[in-house]
Amino acid sequence: MRLSFALVGVVALLPLGAAAQDAEPSHPGPAGLASIVDATGQPLREARILRFDGVKFEVEHAEGLSTIPWQRMPDEIRWRYPFDARRAELLEQQAAERRAVAAAEAARQAAAAPSPVPTPTSGPKPRVVRAEIRLGELTILPKVGGPPGELKILEISQTEVNFARHKYGQETRELRLGIGENRTLLYRVGDCDVYFVNVAPSSRYNAVVEFEYAATASAR
Repeated sequence: MRLSFALVGVVALLPLGAAAQDAEPSHPGPAGLASIVDATGQPLREARILRFDGVKFEVEHAEGLSTIPWQRMPDEIRWRYPFDARRAELLEQQAAERRAVAAAEAARQAAAAPSPVPTPTSGPKPRVVRAEIRLGELTILPKVGGPPGELKILEISQTEVNFARHKYGQETRELRLGIGENRTLLYRVGDCDVYFVNVAPSSRYNAVVEFEYAATASAR
């Protein structure tokens, strides 16, 4: 009788452990996905996680694609996707090395270049087109008066602006918003310079950008 009772106790315990393991979901629930927000704090509709590299997420949603750092994700999702601190440290070291190399190269070129002699000119001026684009969303530039290509403003801090020129890219520029500098050059494409100006005064969810075409460029 004692042996039968012990076996019954063991058999009774086994389903409880198995049920607890099966009950653990393998993907974030609707509530967790619905609480994902973009860089401006706006909820992302119909969000779906495409990829996680240990530091940041690629999220598909109704308006397109967004890159979201692990720290800004809801607790439920962070619990299911552990943060890779070693990878984050490595990425930060690589970014710091790139900034140091770029600064050294800029200093070398500045030291080697002769001082420009300003000369008065009465030639045509560059043409500047100003537009507002949604923060965190990929914008097709020709639709807002820009050059061929796409642009997404990812993050804006007090010292840097992070942006992408396609779905999975990411670049960083130091903000140039000091005295006499009211915009930051992001990149140059053909005869057009693309500048970040600031967050739009009309809406904190928009960024102001400028497209400066060379004076010799054909009108678009």
